[in-house]
Amino acid sequence: MKAELFDHPLHAANADLPAALDQFLGDHLANALKALDGGCDLYFSNISTLDSEKSLFDLRPLDLTAFSRPIEGPGRLFEYIGDRIDLELKLGIWIQTVVYRYEVANDLRFAENFRYCGEDNIFAVNLVKRARRIAFSSVPEVRCGKGVNLYQSVRAGTDKYALRVIDEIRYRKVILRENDLNPEQKLIVGEAIKHYRINYASNLLSMLTAGSLLRPSSFWRYVTADPLGPLHWVPLMARAAKRKWQG
Repeated sequence: MKAELFDHPLHAANADLPAALDQFLGDHLANALKALDGGCDLYFSNISTLDSEKSLFDLRPLDLTAFSRPIEGPGRLFEYIGDRIDLELKLGIWIQTVVYRYEVANDLRFAENFRYCGEDNIFAVNLVKRARRIAFSSVPEVRCGKGVNLYQSVRAGTDKYALRVIDEIRYRKVILRENDLNPEQKLIVGEAIKHYRINYASNLLSMLTAGSLLRPSSFWRYVTADPLGPLHWVPLMARAAKRKWQG
């Protein structure tokens, strides 16, 4: 099989086993090849960041050990047998750790209408749905830093931050619309959308307080993405006005 590193799924069309491009630790690619040679279609691993002592698996609510079985051989490799959508909603598969069998998702691409976030989340959901078997390593095999990151680069109280929040809402609505979620998963997505509605309103208040202007096109983009969102702003605006009036 031909393995190839990529920094975007569009660049992986000639690879049998596309793998994301990042700083690998130890035997990441060797473990991935072992898992895929054993019949799995998708492999991912735990991940660590330069600014945190805890790994991804330490920080998320999904206990993978409760939904997995060991893969024979050395190392901490497991086959995941739990709910596929939970992998994204409760864990969040970092694309930087993914190696997959191209034939099971040869038409799958990043959604190009997302600029700040969401394209990799949608990609991950669709990928786990297509994979017949999924393997993972509980050990961090990839380390990443901040790098050149649009998500991290925007500051609160700005128009760009507003656009990022819009993408946060939009991609979750895509997941809600295009997948048969169970009640718990719908609640997780719904609560996240509520959170970012408030986040958008708070950002708007910060901009207005600072005398900054929100571009009309940005506000229209929000209303188009979340038509009922402004209705949820009223309680927030009322509380903010009350605090200001009380000094």
